Amino acid sequence: MNLREIREGVAGLLDEIEGCNVYASIPEALAASGVTALVVAPGDPYVQYTEGSGRINENEIRMRVVVIPPQQSGARNIMDEIDDLLSCGTSEPRSIRSTLGASVSANGTACALSILQAQVRTITINEFANVVGEVELKIMARC
Repeated sequence: MNLREIREGVAGLLDEIEGCNVYASIPEALAASGVTALVVAPGDPYVQYTEGSGRINENEIRMRVVVIPPQQSGARNIMDEIDDLLSCGTSEPRSIRSTLGASVSANGTACALSILQAQVRTITINEFANVVGEVELKIMARC
């Protein structure tokens, strides 16, 4: 079980969403391109390992996809962008939930991915308050 490969697998699936820059890890700086960033980051807890005799070594990994719209686009546009990406169903072509319905593969090992919840919150980036969306993921992987 290679965590970096799993994170990159999630980012690879998200790369199919139009109009977003996808990062497989927290970037040093976000490009000021006016494009929404999707950042795959560790969740809390990041990994819960299984132990004990007779267990199949299936571990639970928590990750999150942080949706960071361009903040200069205004409050309504920020919320519209977050809503587009957090919506789901076949009529929602930019849905994170629908996009992540595919299997994640890490070094040839399939991982089961579940989306637990989504929320909107404010975080500080470069000393500025930013309204972001956040999708919590649970991934089951064997090692």
